[in-house]
Amino acid sequence: MRVLISAPNLDENKNVSGVSEVVKNISKIDGIAFSHFLIGSPDGHNQLTGKIIRNLLAIFSLWRHFLLGKFDIYHSNTALNPPSILRDLIFTSIAKIMGVHVLLHLHGGKFISKESNGKKWHILIKMLCKKADLIITLSQQEKDHMHGMYGIDRNYMAVLSNCIDNPLSPTIQLTLKNKDTINFLFLGRISLEKGILEIIEAFKGLDPLGNFKFTICGEGPLRDHACSCLSKILGNKFKYQGVVKGKLKEDILSKTHYILLPSWYEGMPMTLLEALGKGAVPITTDVSVSINELIKHNCGIFVKPGDINSLKEVLSKAIHRKFDWNKRSIKARGLITGKYKCKQMRTELKKIYTDII
Repeated sequence: MRVLISAPNLDENKNVSGVSEVVKNISKIDGIAFSHFLIGSPDGHNQLTGKIIRNLLAIFSLWRHFLLGKFDIYHSNTALNPPSILRDLIFTSIAKIMGVHVLLHLHGGKFISKESNGKKWHILIKMLCKKADLIITLSQQEKDHMHGMYGIDRNYMAVLSNCIDNPLSPTIQLTLKNKDTINFLFLGRISLEKGILEIIEAFKGLDPLGNFKFTICGEGPLRDHACSCLSKILGNKFKYQGVVKGKLKEDILSKTHYILLPSWYEGMPMTLLEALGKGAVPITTDVSVSINELIKHNCGIFVKPGDINSLKEVLSKAIHRKFDWNKRSIKARGLITGKYKCKQMRTELKKIYTDII
């Protein structure tokens, strides 16, 4: 079986992308020949003209892949945001013209948990979904939303959670002592929709004598602005580590007490799963039905999207030990080890591939 799978650049030095991490996990499935189809723009290349040119070139590249590759399935990884909807409606249409089966894998987006407020986008989303032989959502709640908002038949949708390898066992004792420095971490794309400006504003006015440090790892269009502002606000309490991977990434996550994820919208962020797997407690927005899974397990601390005062209050409480971090950390690791296993995900996806051809 041959599968053409779309994703941003798989090199972390060129793209900071949770979808790329998901595709790396998927590509480990035995017995399937995967080829990567590059979508999106490299970090730091955000000019509109460049994006248009890259998408036009991608159309010709996709035709070439299908003409030469003899693929059975086009696995389209997308999000229900306007640019992605338009792009992937074109790409999935080409796949159908070429007689290739389409698997549409939804990774969040502003229109997956909240219905589009324009008739145009409602129609385009339904058109995109009709191109697919099967649609993957990240949670049962997202599946229910897609059915309720856009009328997508539940029989044409499957639920497949993201996953991580080798989470830390909840039986391993982690403790946060009163004398310990609280370590906050932001890991991922440094951009507007990830709530980076809210983070900057929230750190203003916090107790300058508080025993904490804040680290940013990642890349994105607001990197320079964020680093400049936070260096002025926090001084030596702030550190920018750049794009991290491998052992360095593992070490940073292992020392993290709270992961900051105040996004405007999300799917099931790999950053969140990786942090939970190491026992970090997420401070995040309640914007994703997948993230809402955390509510049932009481291992996350939630703030309203765009609410700077709410985020500032939570940061202050964390610094002054107002949360039971040790208890939440155990629950976080227990959630990951119990549900989000990569071996299970790969087995389920391999069956999905087999069923749709």
